[in-house]
Amino acid sequence: MLYVEILKNQLPVIIKKVWRQVIFIEMAIFFVLTIAYLTLAYLFDWSYYWGSIGLVILLLLYFVQDKVINSLRWHRFRFEIREEELEIAYGIIFRHRELIPMVRIQHVETTQGPLLRKAGLMTVDIHTAATVHTILGLEENQAEQLRNQIIALVKVAVEDV
Repeated sequence: MLYVEILKNQLPVIIKKVWRQVIFIEMAIFFVLTIAYLTLAYLFDWSYYWGSIGLVILLLLYFVQDKVINSLRWHRFRFEIREEELEIAYGIIFRHRELIPMVRIQHVETTQGPLLRKAGLMTVDIHTAATVHTILGLEENQAEQLRNQIIALVKVAVEDV
């Protein structure tokens, strides 16, 4: 088996709570649609079979996403900043390791939606010419510090070129 270096930095555990809230919101929408179908089935004398299957599938999906996928997602997402590059590792089934040279970074921004704001977290987006690389849900002060550190390293890398 090939040994792969484990990167130093990991997301805070509270991000799992935010992911759980997102899953709950998504599942609530499908729950409302399933209840609507069951109501129509009652009114128009349709079969309850599909609505019942929908409810069971919703419960299974919620459990699997919350207990299994979120735990694996949190465990696998890691990142590390070095003087000349930023490395991000993520993925459950398909594992990715991205190595972003500092000289390729164009700008860095932080974003924060309502759920992240409530948890005191921010997302750091690193823009290159080709794509955007995202580090999800860091604590606010850590995100600001990371953004400033990347910007400082980018300035040094550009001056060296």
